[in-house]
Amino acid sequence: EHIEALWESFAARHRTSSFALRDLGTQLLRSHRLWHTRVWKPLWCREATVVAESDQELLEEICLYFLLWGELGNLRFCPELLCFLFSAARAFRSSDSLAAKESRSKAGSFLEEVVRPIFNVIFQETFIPGEPPTFKFKLHPTPSHVCNYDDWNEIFWDPGRISAALVLHDGLHLRTCCKTASDLWLHLPSVDWTTSLSRQKTHYEFHSLLPLVVGCYRVFLLHSLTFCALLVWSTDAYWGGWGPRSALGLVAPVWMTIHEVGLQVLSPAVSCRCRLRDLAVLVLLYWLPVATFAVVMLKVEGWQFRTHLNVAGLTINFDMFVLPVHVAVSLSVLLLALCPRSANRRSLSFFPVPSTLPAVSSLFFWLLVLAAKLLLDAFLIQDCGAALSLISHPHDHWLFAVVRSVVLLLPGALCCLASTPFFLQLAMACVGALHGIRRFRGLKVGYRYGRGLARIPERLCRHALHLPQAESARQRWEANEDRSRQGTTWWSQLSHQELAAVVETWNTMVRELRDRDLLSDAEVQELHCPPAEAARLGPPRIPALLNSMHASNALPSNPEAQRRIVSLARSLQVEPRPSSSVKQMPSLSVLVPHYTEPVMLSRAELFVNNEPSELLSILAHYYREEFQNFAERTQQGSHMTGTRRGRQTRQDLESAICRWASLRMQTLWRTVEGVGGAYERAIALLAKQQAPTLPQALRNELVRDRVHVVVAVQRYAQFANPQSSCFDPRQVTAVENMLESFGRCLSVAYIDEVDTSEGKRFFSCLIDGSCPPQPGAKSFTSSLVEVGCKVRQPKFRIELPGFPLLGHGKSDNQNCALIFTRGEILQLIDANQEAYFEASLLLPSALAEFLPVRSSSSSSSSGVSSGNMAGRPGILGFREHIFSSMGLVGKVAADMEFAFGTMIQRTMDWPLEARLHYGHPDMMDKFQMLQQGGVSKAIRGLNLSEDVFAGLDLILRGGRTAYREYFHVGKGRDMGFMSTMSFFTKISMGNGEQAITRQWLRIGLGLPLSRLLGMFYMHVGFFLNHFFVNASLKALAFMVAFFSVSSSGMGKEMAAPAVEMASRYLTVFYTIFMLATMLPLLLEVAIGNGLRAMLRSLATSLLRLTPIFAAFQSKLMGYHFMQTVHHGGAQYLPTGRGIATSRDTLVQVFRCFTSSHMKDGFEVALFLLVSMGTDYSAPFYICTAISVLAWIVAPFLFNPKQFDSPHLVVKDICEWLWWFCRSDREGVECWARWAVCMLELRRHEDLKVQWLLIPTSRLLAVVATSVLLTQVTTVQTVSLPWWLRTLWLLRPPLWHLMVCFLLLAPFDRLCSGRFPLPLTALLALTLSIVEMMVMDTGDNWRCVLFHRYVFVRFMLDVADWFASQQPGGRWLSGFHTACRIWALSVRFLRDAVLGSVLAIFCLFMSLVPGLAKLHDCFLFRRCRQSDASARLRLMEEQSVSTMSFREPGAATMSFREPGTTMHEDPEIQRAMSHLLRARATADDGAGEP
Repeated sequence: EHIEALWESFAARHRTSSFALRDLGTQLLRSHRLWHTRVWKPLWCREATVVAESDQELLEEICLYFLLWGELGNLRFCPELLCFLFSAARAFRSSDSLAAKESRSKAGSFLEEVVRPIFNVIFQETFIPGEPPTFKFKLHPTPSHVCNYDDWNEIFWDPGRISAALVLHDGLHLRTCCKTASDLWLHLPSVDWTTSLSRQKTHYEFHSLLPLVVGCYRVFLLHSLTFCALLVWSTDAYWGGWGPRSALGLVAPVWMTIHEVGLQVLSPAVSCRCRLRDLAVLVLLYWLPVATFAVVMLKVEGWQFRTHLNVAGLTINFDMFVLPVHVAVSLSVLLLALCPRSANRRSLSFFPVPSTLPAVSSLFFWLLVLAAKLLLDAFLIQDCGAALSLISHPHDHWLFAVVRSVVLLLPGALCCLASTPFFLQLAMACVGALHGIRRFRGLKVGYRYGRGLARIPERLCRHALHLPQAESARQRWEANEDRSRQGTTWWSQLSHQELAAVVETWNTMVRELRDRDLLSDAEVQELHCPPAEAARLGPPRIPALLNSMHASNALPSNPEAQRRIVSLARSLQVEPRPSSSVKQMPSLSVLVPHYTEPVMLSRAELFVNNEPSELLSILAHYYREEFQNFAERTQQGSHMTGTRRGRQTRQDLESAICRWASLRMQTLWRTVEGVGGAYERAIALLAKQQAPTLPQALRNELVRDRVHVVVAVQRYAQFANPQSSCFDPRQVTAVENMLESFGRCLSVAYIDEVDTSEGKRFFSCLIDGSCPPQPGAKSFTSSLVEVGCKVRQPKFRIELPGFPLLGHGKSDNQNCALIFTRGEILQLIDANQEAYFEASLLLPSALAEFLPVRSSSSSSSSGVSSGNMAGRPGILGFREHIFSSMGLVGKVAADMEFAFGTMIQRTMDWPLEARLHYGHPDMMDKFQMLQQGGVSKAIRGLNLSEDVFAGLDLILRGGRTAYREYFHVGKGRDMGFMSTMSFFTKISMGNGEQAITRQWLRIGLGLPLSRLLGMFYMHVGFFLNHFFVNASLKALAFMVAFFSVSSSGMGKEMAAPAVEMASRYLTVFYTIFMLATMLPLLLEVAIGNGLRAMLRSLATSLLRLTPIFAAFQSKLMGYHFMQTVHHGGAQYLPTGRGIATSRDTLVQVFRCFTSSHMKDGFEVALFLLVSMGTDYSAPFYICTAISVLAWIVAPFLFNPKQFDSPHLVVKDICEWLWWFCRSDREGVECWARWAVCMLELRRHEDLKVQWLLIPTSRLLAVVATSVLLTQVTTVQTVSLPWWLRTLWLLRPPLWHLMVCFLLLAPFDRLCSGRFPLPLTALLALTLSIVEMMVMDTGDNWRCVLFHRYVFVRFMLDVADWFASQQPGGRWLSGFHTACRIWALSVRFLRDAVLGSVLAIFCLFMSLVPGLAKLHDCFLFRRCRQSDASARLRLMEEQSVSTMSFREPGAATMSFREPGTTMHEDPEIQRAMSHLLRARATADDGAGEP
């Protein structure tokens, strides 16, 4: 079935079926044929292999390939393993040996004897067998020495590795036992896969910045070189000479040394000879500037060459060439260092080669970006150079001068490094706006006011319908572009066939809008277009919207209906756009993974105690017009549907309400209704118009062949199993309803488990609407439909080699369902998306993008070149409409996603050429995906962001991606603050895991520099930059504190250089940050809606406190990215996409954001407090205050009902105190357990001594304050010399640590680790105060306090390391315990102060009169009336209208609509009244509802 579907899809575009088969084979086996040439032939010493010459042989090879691919299960993630097995099977099958002829294997032998043994090795590497299997490392990161799919797949990249790795059970090598290639297949069951696949690690995924720095060293080399060059230029007037200038040549050797040494560490499989070769190249080539620099410095110091050379009577002095030679050598080495290089250190035969697309456009783009950045950096660094000259005092110690210089330079370096993405964002906004205007053929702002929409019919005919024999009409319209000036109209110029097709298409779209309740009946009458004969007569029969002579705005009143009509008009004018008919377009399979997302809202969710629930009330309030249209539609439909008496039953009405609500929430039903219903209806309409003579049955078959939807409901079998903990008959019923509604194009894939005597067996199953119920299956009932529902019998049932969910779930679910897709193009859609009928009319054009050669006419029958794949993208992306803009947070998240899905991706496609795959609406070339291992990757931890690896592997294998804007789908996003932050946490952790993978190492080494910069800063570099942004703010705060303390301690003004620098740096930096955050959205709004809408969007963004939200989000992403890079442990976070109406408690906020935000916010505030006495200008304090307030207060500002009542705040405070002070006991949630869990993150560091090798920021701060304290302590006392006094002041705060070691650690062991932390914290506070009192600080108390605080921060890191890593084992267990108690005590004090401040803030804000009402209006755009009881409902008010009516046989029911008052919104009152009365009287035979 699979091969027939693909062959038929290809045959529709070729002259003969033979050409189609050849094209299919070329695209399917392209990667295998390359592998066969590079690996298989050398493996067998160029032994002649059979090449498929006839169509029959080629068809057999295609069948064999799909048979093997379908059996592999999780091994499909290893594409070259598939090539190996396929070549072995093909060689065995084509041989003439007696063994091949007599071989008769039993059914399932390939799975049992080959696939399952390989899978067991993969499974046991990271899982422990059991019921269910458990991940070996639980929530901790996978150790770097553990092998994964990529390591095992790379065994088959080289014939030498295959020969050395694969051994039989008797110890012999597989290659030596096989005389010919045909013998290999028979020996595969004898391979000892456990031995063969062990110790095959080819890349260490160390959790540190080392892999990212090694792979993308050119990015850091470029930035460090520019900063050093600008610094030398800015200080040339003070420290001039060739010494600092010549030192710039050392930047490239330093980074090349880091790169080469790091690459040796990350590549364990490289031979010793290769290592020595690479080190020799490093020393003899890349260290040449070091040698020439030494000569230059000798020359600068006065040394001269005594050698002269006489050439043709001229005396040449070698001193003349010292500097030019150094410059030439340095530039040559720099150019070599910036060039792409291969990561194939083992010279593997089959090594992916990155895409070789020309980088001219990205080169010019980056020249523009870097030029703008250098101008600003030069302006800022000039101040830095002046400040360096001012802080240089001849009488100061050299060490103090170095420390002051480092403290001054570090914030500047961080700011310069972090400013690059901001300039990139600004340039992307400007270039993307111009590119968007060109794509949309100008600004069509009038569309949103109903002007210019009269050209929709003509453009529909030209760009979407592709009617047969319409070439002359198309040429006529192209030659008459200016017909509006000549007075011609579309209804007079179109032929009868074209006019009829346009009218039918338009009326169908109007009916679609009505069925979605976006139009009222009156609006349908206004927009309805009469038949072709009447339309030919023109107005007034033509709808006013399509009449260019109609001046007023004829768009419907509903905003969504307006948007869809305007989007259609804009999509039809986007160029270029390929053309294709339904018959010739590639077939499409839509894959929708599902886990536990809601399929359809149930009656229990919409009605509570026979009253509308809060959710239904909110939906009715938010979608007022649509709810009224729904009531109008059901009122009319009740007389035409339902029972014999001509009225709806109660079940029909409840089902309609559930469907209406489900289509407005992020449900699977909404997704399938779009991609299943809208796609099918649009393609069916196009097929009818393009082939009017084709019988209806054949047209239906054509539609089914072209569009197919597979919903991978992973837990469907568990939903239907009463013995399972996931048993949920509502989900089973909802799936059954989907099959009944969309059964013609819908299939459901799931994973089934069967208990056998040998253990569990797993199957990948498929059901569709034609599948009968399973015999003996249990019948379920649902609250939605009161009828029996049985589990269907699978149409296909393919056994898997074992437990399939080895990754995070989604990628494995996609892999199990991939074998049931039939199209040559795949579209990956999440369960929070939808499609639109009018956009689906352009689906054939979108699919035609994958055709290697586009025909000039839709009716052309010319064949497609089977050898040219250059024009076929591997991934094609589209625009997204974000429909989840409910509430302030939902709107902010929707705006950010809208800017990313339009402006950002448009520029990533061109000129950056840096777009990858981001999941949702992307279409993929199925053949390219199969040949790279699937549509995603499934390594747990590393592949948390599983979808982006499809793009990374595609680029590494020479493919390309594209982005188009004439087609779009809808998408939902998170609508609550906590869920939105969980989403950003998830993608930050996913990018942190990406940064250490081999894919990013090879991307960083193999791409041209201009493409690498775009790829880096739009992916992992984007998140790394957020860390640098927030680190620069902390560095600036430390700098101002340091220089303020220096001035007060030394008795002279030393803060003047830092004042100017801090003010200018932070002001400019923060301004660029805000511009880069908001400009892409504003310009995209201006392109679509005009300047007035852009200004309105700017004003609303500021009123929504978008800068506060952006600053908080930036800190969150930077923190979790770096935490994941250093410590791993990335986990999938279910965010939830419902309406955020619940209030998060103080404990929840404290646990989620203390470590990431609030701690650093209070630390910056403390540094500013230390700097009191020095004026750093108002702009500096304003920018710092905004950042600090964003880090601390944002979770409370965006928390629903946060300030509703002082009673709730007091309750929160009591809960926080109880949680904070409880002891750490088993099963008890408390602060101590949470703090220990945070401490455990450091236990699984891969490079456990990296903090000793690479100085951390806290260690540098300790060194700086120690040198400062040494400098200011110059007054000698009578009893102590100054050096002894200095040592006394410099000593670390050890009193409490000694007490912990001598007393508390033994006592803690006696208490089994349950020593009360409040007591130890109180003891720590007391000892710290006493320790400070006995110190004779004199006038230097500020400096001493500053130093001791910084020292305590560093000691916390050291204590954490000892407590988590536990060096020395049990011999130092007492010291480990003492470190743990001391660290927890200090943190307890810190968190107690922090939590108290937060509690006081919340209590104070809740006491402000009217703030609760204002806060509710701020979050939900609704000013509610005062509510004395402060009940926890989102939209409730004092005066609530109640409508009572009696249901037959039931008590009186009342409807409360808390979303709005009834007297304020009578239309909603009337609509809800009708629906509830209809529901109540639906089964009453007395009268009509």
